[in-house]
Amino acid sequence: MKREPISTETNGVICDKILSIIGKPDNLVTCKAINLYSDRYRVNVYTKIEKDGCEGQRITYSCFAKINKDLKITIVDEYPKLSSGVLNA
Repeated sequence: MKREPISTETNGVICDKILSIIGKPDNLVTCKAINLYSDRYRVNVYTKIEKDGCEGQRITYSCFAKINKDLKITIVDEYPKLSSGVLNA
């Protein structure tokens, strides 16, 4: 059974907070924060790559996070490991 996300934010407030902590990559294409359920989000950071003369995109950072109404972010899981777990406003 496929579930649709509640909402998707592209390059918005949640992405700005995540990027301020992990650092904004020079080759950033976009960042998407997907509200999966309740206060749980999947955040993916996409960057541009070039391989064998072809340009493309890849997810260079991804995390599953709990985000409360005050935008306090708690990283539940991430790849690669970059944060200490709790990101405050």
